[in-house]
Amino acid sequence: MLFFICPASAAQDPKARKREPSTPEQRAKFVEFARQLEADPLGKDAQGMRGASIQWLSDAPDIKVEVCDLLPDLLHSKKNYSSELFGQMVISSGAFVATFPDSADDHLLVNTAGIVGTLNAYQAILKSHPDSRWPLLDELIKKSNVGDLAAYVQVITAKCKQAVPPDDENNKNKVVAANDHLHRGNKLFDQAQYQLALIEYTRAAALIPDQHNAYHELSQAFYSLKNYDRAIEFANRAIALEPKCWLCHQALGNIYDDSGKPEQALIEYSKAVDLAPNSGRPLYNYALALNHLNRNGEAISALEKAIQLDPQYSSSYRLLGMLRAEKGELYVAKAQFEKFVSIESRGDRFERVSGYLKPAVHLDGEKVKQGDPQIEAYGEYGLTPAAWMTSEFKKRNPSATVYERTPQEELAALKNEADKWQQTKKEKPEAKDDQLDRLLKIYQSEQLEAFVYNNLGDHFRSQLENWKLTNPNGLENFRNWAATNSVSVAPLHQPVRVEWLGSDR
Repeated sequence: MLFFICPASAAQDPKARKREPSTPEQRAKFVEFARQLEADPLGKDAQGMRGASIQWLSDAPDIKVEVCDLLPDLLHSKKNYSSELFGQMVISSGAFVATFPDSADDHLLVNTAGIVGTLNAYQAILKSHPDSRWPLLDELIKKSNVGDLAAYVQVITAKCKQAVPPDDENNKNKVVAANDHLHRGNKLFDQAQYQLALIEYTRAAALIPDQHNAYHELSQAFYSLKNYDRAIEFANRAIALEPKCWLCHQALGNIYDDSGKPEQALIEYSKAVDLAPNSGRPLYNYALALNHLNRNGEAISALEKAIQLDPQYSSSYRLLGMLRAEKGELYVAKAQFEKFVSIESRGDRFERVSGYLKPAVHLDGEKVKQGDPQIEAYGEYGLTPAAWMTSEFKKRNPSATVYERTPQEELAALKNEADKWQQTKKEKPEAKDDQLDRLLKIYQSEQLEAFVYNNLGDHFRSQLENWKLTNPNGLENFRNWAATNSVSVAPLHQPVRVEWLGSDR
């Protein structure tokens, strides 16, 4: 059964024939609606958007969709949001035609786009209505996940007797035709329309089976679908045809790395580095695999060389910043992150790295809750090391590359925490917290410095010995005072962590 999306009264209404063709802005808005409906088909505005989309599709004289009965289970049912899903198939098909009007008669692409949109909407519905399942759609999702959806669409399109472009095999200039398919496939790939991209890449490969390009693109599409076995298969076919394709070796390395095989990834990245000695990009990927193998010293060296070769490739700065931060070289890491955001000034990675550059204080939500009187005191304890890391320590040690905690920082943090708790107790005398009450007692008795040095541990042995030279009886006096006043000398357990440059400090 075929359905033609067009005005019911078009034949009778002369005005309908005079409608102006759709504008680029109208088509872009229609595509935007289609994507929103795929992501949230049951949202509060979804019904209105769906109706408006179908109406626009009916009215636009230059955007026509001949919808095959691709999903008969939905068409003949009134359960499990069948009307929303069938409507989505029409709208998503129309969105493809609006984006690629020169392919409007390529029903394999049009129908695949409609089913992909339906599956997207279906999966969104299942998140809030898990009982609204369709066995057919579940099976198609499985096919989609492994890149086999087009085979189903090919069969159902043939049953509908819909036209597809003629076979390219007899095309006089197969390279030109193949490049057209590759170009369209790349556009679809960039839109994350991987099922559609696979169709175009497969057509290109059939035209130029002795060239590597189409196989490389097929590998990338299967890689994006996380079908690593097929991705590896086509990557190897591309390399067999063009062993000097460094991008192919790098792509194969990506597949191995993401599928948990960093040793094999390293081999492919190394080949890419040898084939492209003047590019920093394969060196970045080589460093990434080294990082996954915990060979971070080698990774840092590779990244530094990558930056020399390609100083405008932002990813190298990002990874180098992370590795430097892991080593505690915070001020070197900070410089790398700042360089990254100066090059890559928008997008998710920019937002994430910008967040790294801002210290954050996190309180343990199980121990301290919003509205608790002690929350400000504990927060104060976190704010102090955040300030020391980002500015105070560097002021005191201008040449430092590595941040180190010091007794002075801990003393300042505890003093600020005690001051804040003392202020809170004045305002709320009933406020109680065993740890903060103990801290306040130590602070008010002027024993805070001795408390800090009593709990330094072996890492600060030299600082402790220096302190003892000027306070020879300090620890003994503190311990005697604590015993007399029944105060524990054990360290405080702060429900606070400070995050800076991508990790806790």
